[in-house]
Formats: sequence, C-alpha cells, structure tokens
Amino acid sequence: MAVDCALSKLGQFVQVAARGATSYLELAARDLSCSLARIYMGALLIENATWEGASDSDIYAATRWCEQDLCPVVNNKDHGWYNPETPDKDAMLVYEVSPHHGQSMAGE
Repeated sequence: MAVDCALSKLGQFVQVAARGATSYLELAARDLSCSLARIYMGALLIENATWEGASDSDIYAATRWCEQDLCPVVNNKDHGWYNPETPDKDAMLVYEVSPHHGQSMAGE
C-alpha cells in the first residue's frame, strides 16, 4: 500500500512538473531519481516477501523499507525546495563576500 501511494504521488508530481519550467525539473532531478529507486526497491522487497519461501526476515525487511518516505521529491516540493530562486540564493550563500574580511568566505 505504501508503494502504491508513493507511486501515485510520484505520478502526480511528474504530470505537474512536466508542464513547468525545465529549471524546476533540474532542481528536482536527484530527488526524483531517488524516489523512483526507493519505490522500485520497495516493490521488489514486497515481491520477495510474498514469495512462498519468504522468511520472517524478508517480510520484516519489506515492512521496514516501506515505512520510510518512499517519495521524497513530493515532500521536498511541499517544503518549497524547488523554488526557481533557490540556485541563486544557494550561490549567494556560498560565495557571499564577508564584510569582516573583504573576501569570499569560500577563500578562507
């Protein structure tokens, strides 16, 4: 059920993101691929756990895996992590000139 829910959320995210700016998908790309991997691994673990010869450990592993956030791209979107201003603000944070030293903080 967790895998189905995560897959549904991912599908909705992709449909919305596909209509948006390319930069939006560029910001979300790593989380999108991580979400795909987590969902796929969950499906494989569930398939293994339902096998006739599955052990209690197989079932527990599938259960534990599916307890985590299988679709982090959706939660990160909800937190505003893919805002188009994010890359510029991140760069400003990293390369901001220190008023105390007159040079970039990265150069220290």
